[in-house]
Amino acid sequence: MLGPITDASGVVFTAHAPPRRIVSLIPSVTETLFALGLGDTIVGVTTF
Repeated sequence: MLGPITDASGVVFTAHAPPRRIVSLIPSVTETLFALGLGDTIVGVTTF
């Protein structure tokens, strides 16, 4: 079990397993995810 995680709006979430798929909406975060070796888990990106 991972968490609990609190997001910016105060919502608390507890994950029961690590994320298997990631959609990145911020180009700099996409670069960081690839740098962390998570490129295989990225399934979507923005054209922003």
